[in-house]
Amino acid sequence: MTQKSSDPKTTQALARNRGVALPTNGQLTRDMFTEDFVGFMRDVSQAQDGNFEFRSDEDREADRVALLKAHDAGQDLWVFGYGSLIWNPACLIEETRAANLEGYHRAFCLSLVIGRGTMDAPGYMLALEDGGTCHGVIHRIRADKIDSETRILWRREMLGTGYRSIWTDVQTSEGPQRAITFIVNRDSPRYVGQPDNAELIARIARAEGPIGKNADYVFSLCAHLTAHGMPDAELDALAKSIREYMDNMS
Repeated sequence: MTQKSSDPKTTQALARNRGVALPTNGQLTRDMFTEDFVGFMRDVSQAQDGNFEFRSDEDREADRVALLKAHDAGQDLWVFGYGSLIWNPACLIEETRAANLEGYHRAFCLSLVIGRGTMDAPGYMLALEDGGTCHGVIHRIRADKIDSETRILWRREMLGTGYRSIWTDVQTSEGPQRAITFIVNRDSPRYVGQPDNAELIARIARAEGPIGKNADYVFSLCAHLTAHGMPDAELDALAKSIREYMDNMS
């Protein structure tokens, strides 16, 4: 019987073939996001017979270039993060501020079959949906580092079709700030809308992929939102339910 990449040994072999070092603690690093890493993620998807839609390198780069055309040359760039970008941006950051984004809210609306999930045990990933308010952070990228660091950022966020890159305005304690962010792409086959709460808990509790557990993503997000002084009661309740489900599993 052919092994799928959900088998850790198979995943490790695919990583070795590409010369990719997988994170042992789920922490993404700047050095990971090479073209070899992009190739590894494609290899993982193909090995597990998934239908994960990858953007071509050309499409991903065209999206990045098109968005940055609206940025004033010589000015630093701000990026709004609402998920793991809050604590693990994996690119060079000069400054971080707490920020609120009006008109969007966090939602586990993307099926997760790669990264922290597999086709055999899929999880859920966050994106921004229309409506409400989202508390997060903005990171400042120095003007002379924008090209190199946004190349890494697009490899991190825009490998697949789950997100769209946009410009937006956020509110901070120091006033409004223009920033880029990544919102849900409802045309993606990964888009699932609002899952049933019981299914959401069970899938996140069980999902694990080559870069870590889906549940650890939720736990880390709760901890870092609290550390930034903006705890999310709904997310904390979800994390509590996931922990209880995992305790019952063991």
